[in-house]
Amino acid sequence: MNFKKPQPPSPQQVRENMQRWYVAMESSHEMLMAGLRHKIGPDGDLGEAYRQWNADRRERKIREYEEAYRRRQQRGANNAS
Repeated sequence: MNFKKPQPPSPQQVRENMQRWYVAMESSHEMLMAGLRHKIGPDGDLGEAYRQWNADRRERKIREYEEAYRRRQQRGANNAS
């Protein structure tokens, strides 16, 4: 079998991909902020709502990492027996 070595993207493709990524990130942030604004209402503290959302997100991630670590440790202990 002949496999061709993949060609790196052109500088133009890299620029276009970065622009798409940037637009996607900006859109995601705008949707998050709009959702928080909807949740807290027009008079709520958007900055505080974002900080709370982010703290909750970080806590969830830490719990997920801890659970993944626990499962990995458990698999290792089961495989050692």
